[in-house]
Amino acid sequence: MSMQPLIKAALAADAPLLLWGPPGVGKTAVIEALAAQTGARLVTLIGSQLDPTDVGGLLMPDLAAARVQTLAPDWAVSLAEAASKGQPAWLFLDELSCAPRAVQAALLHVVQSRVVARVSLAKVRIVAAANPPELAADGWALSAATANRWVHLPWVVDLGAWCEGMRAGWCQDQSPAVAASRALIARYVASSMTPKTSKEDVPPLLVVPTNPEAQGSA
Repeated sequence: MSMQPLIKAALAADAPLLLWGPPGVGKTAVIEALAAQTGARLVTLIGSQLDPTDVGGLLMPDLAAARVQTLAPDWAVSLAEAASKGQPAWLFLDELSCAPRAVQAALLHVVQSRVVARVSLAKVRIVAAANPPELAADGWALSAATANRWVHLPWVVDLGAWCEGMRAGWCQDQSPAVAASRALIARYVASSMTPKTSKEDVPPLLVVPTNPEAQGSA
């Protein structure tokens, strides 16, 4: 089953969407491809690399007015400007389950109120991706306050769609050498979709092992 129609439906309904799935199955690539197809301004924030001020803005003294004001981060200004010009504007929060608790708390106001330091994000669509805690790098379960702001959608791995994305370059420019390499990888992965006549126990491709030690290998 293709995930794209479900993602498009959530975006059209302006419902904050949280995609749950293992790493390396194409969540980020699909969002980037959809943004390219739509002509949307896409800003990606990596949860594990964020500080609360990256989300809510930085407090700065305004000596002339004898007060303190909050400066909005560049990503919020960029999205607001795109939306004001009628361009679709998307905020993609990747690795949400790896974001520190303080960052998750700062994101609550962004997701629910669509405001960052007096910059309105009312017309900005919000999508996030997360790995289950047992598969995330230093990740943990979301707090109830954070989780309740999202529509949760388990990611279904569609090998056919993944292979097609690899062949097409995920709607991005690619050199002939990269295109050839991706096509080779796609053919190799597609071969796992063909029923095997051999009785040998061949491990499936694109599956994250459940053994913690094996998860650190290719």
